[in-house]
Amino acid sequence: MRIGTRRLITVIILLAGITHCRGIDKSDADRSDLKAEKLWYDPSGTVQSCERQPATCPVSMGDPRLFIDTCVKQGFQAKSCGCLVLCTGVIKGLQLTDANVVQEQQQAKSKTVCAAADQGVIHDTKALRRPGTSLDRCLTSHVCHGRLGLCSGSDLATSQRLRDMARRGCADAVLSAFCPNEFHDTFACPEKSVQHLSSVWTDLKQKDDAPKRCMRHVICSDRNTGCDQVGLRQALEIKKVVDQPGCTYWLRVFCAVGSQSW
Repeated sequence: MRIGTRRLITVIILLAGITHCRGIDKSDADRSDLKAEKLWYDPSGTVQSCERQPATCPVSMGDPRLFIDTCVKQGFQAKSCGCLVLCTGVIKGLQLTDANVVQEQQQAKSKTVCAAADQGVIHDTKALRRPGTSLDRCLTSHVCHGRLGLCSGSDLATSQRLRDMARRGCADAVLSAFCPNEFHDTFACPEKSVQHLSSVWTDLKQKDDAPKRCMRHVICSDRNTGCDQVGLRQALEIKKVVDQPGCTYWLRVFCAVGSQSW
């Protein structure tokens, strides 16, 4: 009995020692896990740090929710800091760059050179401009703000020519020559759309408040309050034109109907 008791005591002591050692090992492992720094990856799989954010966001991103949702669904963690959207794992097969943005960037690169002939026309037209003249008013409204205003005849032809030059690489030259103080970059809006929107705007200026309110409600807040069938049909058609890429600057015009004059 004594021998059996001694053996039993010895076994208990050994088990206690092993358990104690395992407990220490587990504790050390836990502390090691806590100390380990997680790597954060951007959508391209590149390691990034919120402490070293880029000064600018070089690539325009599409909606990052797909990247974030996929990151979380795959068991990782996601976060954002500045223009960075990051995940603790590498997510492959996602393309978040908007195709339209890439196309616009490529087009911009191919249109950065303003031809010498166009520079000459810009210089000569600037020399002809006189404050307060019809040409001056036309250039201010059409070239600088993307609205026809009172443009007509040779004045309109001149402003359209300048806008065409701006679209093919002379935007900076045109804006600096004719709009040094204030302008909106409206050259991406098709000229036909500019003419159509300008015409509707001018027509609305001559009408009472009801059509103006209808247009403002539909375009600015997606409501059809106070619209009759004719007004609603026109407002919806104009909304499609305004929503085109490059034409959204017209929101500032139509959403303030009655407060501006040309």
